[in-house]
Amino acid sequence: MEPRRRFRLATILTLCTLARAVAVAQVSDLSDARRVVLSGQARTKTLPILRGARARLAAPECQQVLSDFVDERGRTLTTALGESGRTAQEHLDLLYLAEG
Repeated sequence: MEPRRRFRLATILTLCTLARAVAVAQVSDLSDARRVVLSGQARTKTLPILRGARARLAAPECQQVLSDFVDERGRTLTTALGESGRTAQEHLDLLYLAEG
């Protein structure tokens, strides 16, 4: 598998794992719910999961998983985020979730 594709897959798997771990989390408002372009039950179920994942990403024990994956240049997700100047939560806030 190509390193770039492996990095993307690792990012998706990490976020899915974190989201699944907090299926019923109740946290303060998502910083930008406009990026969740889902409707009905999909939106209703996704927002709390996303909020929980964002909250958990602040915990040091959850951030450890970011060192388990590398990008095409061999950087861990922790290093890549550090170089971007964003936290894991801020990076999550940049993602769009949409149907289709």
